[in-house]
Amino acid sequence: MASNLTSSRVFNQRGVALPLAMMTLALLATLVLAFLALSKSEPVIAGNHQRVTEARALAESGLERALWALSASVIPSPLAGTAAAPYDGTQFITLNTRGGAFVTVTNLAAYERTVTSIGWSPTNAPNAGQAVAHRKVVAVAMKLTDLAGQAPCALCVAGELSLAGNTSIDGRPSTCGQKYGTYTAGCTAFGSSACGAGAGPGSYTVYGGDGNNTANESTDYAQNMGAAPFNSFSLTADDLNTLRKLAKANGTYFQGSVTFDSSNKVKNGVVFVDTLSGNNPTATSPASDNAYIDIHGNPFLGTNGDGIFRGWIVSNGTINISGDMQIKGVVYSANDLTYNGTGTGQISGLVISRNIQDTSSTSIDSSTSGNSSIVYNCDDARGLGSVPQGWFVKQGSYTEPQD
Repeated sequence: MASNLTSSRVFNQRGVALPLAMMTLALLATLVLAFLALSKSEPVIAGNHQRVTEARALAESGLERALWALSASVIPSPLAGTAAAPYDGTQFITLNTRGGAFVTVTNLAAYERTVTSIGWSPTNAPNAGQAVAHRKVVAVAMKLTDLAGQAPCALCVAGELSLAGNTSIDGRPSTCGQKYGTYTAGCTAFGSSACGAGAGPGSYTVYGGDGNNTANESTDYAQNMGAAPFNSFSLTADDLNTLRKLAKANGTYFQGSVTFDSSNKVKNGVVFVDTLSGNNPTATSPASDNAYIDIHGNPFLGTNGDGIFRGWIVSNGTINISGDMQIKGVVYSANDLTYNGTGTGQISGLVISRNIQDTSSTSIDSSTSGNSSIVYNCDDARGLGSVPQGWFVKQGSYTEPQD
């Protein structure tokens, strides 16, 4: 009898519900309090996150504002030191109803500027009675060397030049300042004349922007100018790096020896043929590493199949062009150039032969013959929209440092 009573007491569950209910209520009360705390702090956290995001966006807008000001010449170029207000970092630039930025633009190099933009949301005013946030972005703004504006010629050769046949070089139709027909670091051989002797008998014509339509005058060309002037209208290492990337994005980047003809046509844009090593050639680098472009036949896809190339053709080596074709843009050779045109073929824009390695005084480094025609055209030389001419962020330079 005693055993049954003990068992009944052990397994009797009467009265258990109350402590379980109290424990559940305690747990629920804790959760409610936690949710109440979150409901109070979450809007603050969300508001802070929104202001931080807006501040970053405003800082980036300040950077874009600086790029616009540089491209529109609101910030003058060249720039000595720091730009004038409001791009000196002392004035708050209101960008929208949610805030603005302090923007500082300082000179870094000839075609590079450091841009620092600190975005504030919703205001930078002290003791504004509301929460504010700020974020900083720093980037290098760069611009490709203005070949069209800086080059003083339709055909520029940093070496010696030979003109033969019915070659026509015309620097007259320029909207980028007065241009020579030809401009050479060394001497120029005109037709049958000796190198450096000046224009002599021949069927070639060289026109410069000297205010008249008489060819082959001493004011139509410049020779023996030396190598130094070419530095201002030559592609820099940064230029070449940017053009490489543009060509890769365009599907027109090649290395070594490349032939463009009817069976291997190339499309518009930036065409870049690089050295085998991918390094820019120097005066002492092996010639076997150089790029080589051979252009002949019917080599261009053009626009809507018209066969006219529009863009820049850049070779980290040599370019050989022969045949009847139309090129609108820049032809740039890091070393030497040969152009033997036929028919009505023409290069409208600008041709530069840098002759980094072939600068011998006893040989002609670059030559044009046949019916070769080069006509300076500022708009064509600036790429007709296929090559960026304004200021843009240098790849890899964008950072968001702690402010």
